[in-house]
Amino acid sequence: YRGNPDLQEETFIGGDIGIDLQPTEDLLVAVTWFKTAITDKITYNQFASPSSYYNDDGHSRVYGVESSAGIHDIARTGIDLDADYTHQVSNDADQKDFAYNPSDRGGLRITARQQPAAGTGLWQSLRLDRTGPYFAAPGEVQRVDGYTLIGAAFGVSLGTMWELSLRVENLLDERYVVTPSAPVAYATMPRSYFATATARF
Repeated sequence: YRGNPDLQEETFIGGDIGIDLQPTEDLLVAVTWFKTAITDKITYNQFASPSSYYNDDGHSRVYGVESSAGIHDIARTGIDLDADYTHQVSNDADQKDFAYNPSDRGGLRITARQQPAAGTGLWQSLRLDRTGPYFAAPGEVQRVDGYTLIGAAFGVSLGTMWELSLRVENLLDERYVVTPSAPVAYATMPRSYFATATARF
């Protein structure tokens, strides 16, 4: 690796427009279109000798659509269901796709809430995220498979002041490839645990 003394700053210009719809009190649907233009995008070239960061000539672009839908307290059971999906096109001035940017990704989360006693609340949440295939490094010609991640969370609220929660990310310890030529390298944390205590005054 060698530093690049000629590296220039990259510039972003972008915007988005969206609409939120609430057909019923418990149902919310949202759709957003977005676009970003990037000038002199900074990219790492691992194939150069020595490897280094450099500026892409011309204009890169990222655009697509984000959508989400959620329904709260389904049939008054205390269960919430949320889903989201994003389709994104991201390519450089040579019309090559960005690395680490799947064109399609989506998620689904289900949350259950209970109130076993006055002033006490319990909740549990399970989330699934899935991506489509993607390029694992700049300059690659073959996409690697997408990946699926599952996360879970549990919490208890004690009155209006205290909330305790435990969150588990990457529950199944999924490992996904960074580069096809190095299948032992991965781009995600292993199964991870996060405990939180929140006090409100």
